Amino acid sequence: MGYGLAIVTDSFIRPVNWAEDLKWAEKKFPFTYSADSGGFVAVSKGERVGIAVIGHVTYSSAVIEGYLTYKAVKLGLIEFTRDYLFGELKRSVVYCQTAANNFKCIRFVTKLGGVEYHRIPNGWDEGIDLIQYLINRDAVTRWGDKHELF
Repeated sequence: MGYGLAIVTDSFIRPVNWAEDLKWAEKKFPFTYSADSGGFVAVSKGERVGIAVIGHVTYSSAVIEGYLTYKAVKLGLIEFTRDYLFGELKRSVVYCQTAANNFKCIRFVTKLGGVEYHRIPNGWDEGIDLIQYLINRDAVTRWGDKHELF
């Protein structure tokens, strides 16, 4: 008689399903939805805890936007997205943007290796600049250290 091992988990990462995920994502953060947008959702105990939206994909780059919680990071959403962008898609650069007053996001992006490359005065709102960041493939080794990102 043999014994088997079954691992059952209610926490996982899955592809975005816009029919189910769009309204939830729009409530969490402002992002640019386009026809080529895709990405991944982190789910814990039946609840969405994070999303990585990937869009505007070119031959060498892609835009990434997201909403992350610590649970999403622990589930591996960052590494999963990194491996997809730089491994499977073989893109050499990722770019993202944030409001100049979103200090938590700025800290997070710079810890991922993001470098400010453009600033649009009043680009987010009146009196709030929009900052655009580049993350090169060479910086992705930093994406794996969950403990230092927050």
